[in-house]
Amino acid sequence: TETIMWTIKELKKNARGVMRKNYWAIVAVSFILSIFIGSTGSSWMLGDNGSEEAVTEYESVEQSYGDPKSNEEVVSEFIENITGSETPDAPQPDSAAGQAVNNIVTENLFDGSVSKDTFVRLLHSINSVINNDYTELALTCAGLLLGMLFIFLFCNVLDVGGKRFFLETRKYTDTQIRRLFFPFFKGRWKNTAWVMFCRSFFLFLWQFTIIGWFIKSYEYIMVPYIVAENPYIERKHAFMLSKQMMRGSKWRTFVFQMSFIGWIILGIFTLGLFDIFYVMPYMNTGMAELYMNLRNKAIEEKFEYYEDLNDTAL
Repeated sequence: TETIMWTIKELKKNARGVMRKNYWAIVAVSFILSIFIGSTGSSWMLGDNGSEEAVTEYESVEQSYGDPKSNEEVVSEFIENITGSETPDAPQPDSAAGQAVNNIVTENLFDGSVSKDTFVRLLHSINSVINNDYTELALTCAGLLLGMLFIFLFCNVLDVGGKRFFLETRKYTDTQIRRLFFPFFKGRWKNTAWVMFCRSFFLFLWQFTIIGWFIKSYEYIMVPYIVAENPYIERKHAFMLSKQMMRGSKWRTFVFQMSFIGWIILGIFTLGLFDIFYVMPYMNTGMAELYMNLRNKAIEEKFEYYEDLNDTAL
C-alpha cells in the first residue's frame, strides 16, 4: 500500500513560505525562465515547458516568395504532390485526407522542441523540393537546426538550472539568481544536455500516442529535478528514478497543477503581470516542494538508483 507523503495543501503552504523568504530572486528567475522556455501559467500544465513559439497558434505559413498560404493549403498541396492528383474543393477522399492531416498539424504534437507551424513549414519545404525550388528547404533546415540546437543545448539546460535554483532557495534564503546557470559550470553541461535531450525526444515520440504522451509527461516530469540534484547521473538512472517517484502520484500531481487554474485565469485578466509576480513563482516553488517530498520517499524506501540522490546541500 502506498504511503501518502504529501498533500496539495501542505505543498502550497510550504511554497508560500519559501516565496516570502526570497521573493524577488524567485520572481526574477521565474521571469527569465518564462522568456527562454515559456514557463508561464498557460504553458506550465502537463509539464509543458515549451517555448512561447511552440504554444502559439499560427493561422498561416509565411513563404519567402509569393503570398502566404494557410495550413490547409500547404497540406493539400503536399498530398497532391505525393499522390499525383489534385485535391478537389468538394468533400472527396483526398480533401478529407487533407483535412485529417491538417487537424493533426493544428494539434500540439510537439514537446517544446518544434512548433506546429514548423511542421507545416517542413511540409511546405517538401513541396518546394518537389517543385524544384531548393531555396525554401535550405532556409527551413538551417532555421530548424539552429532553433533545435538553441533549445537542446541552452534552453533545456537552463530549465535544469531553474530547477536547481528552486531546490536551493527552499533551504537557503540568500540563494542568488546566478544559481540558474548551475549546470553550465564545472563540467555539468554536457550530461545535463544529453539527459534532457533524451527526455524531449522520448516525449516527442510519445505524443503520437496521445494517451501515452499524457502518462509519460508525468512519468518523466521529475527528470529535470533529478538532473538538477545530480548533473552527472546516467540517463537510465534519471528516468528510472522519475518513473518510480511518480508511480501512484501522476493523477495527484495533475490535480495539484490544476489547483492553480484560478490563479492562471486571474493572470490572463491582468495581462500577464500577475503571472510574473505571483503565479509562476508560486507554481515553481510548489513543484520544488513536490520533488523534495518524492525524493525523500525514494531515499527512505530505497528505490532503485536512490544512491544517486546524494546532494547533501539540498
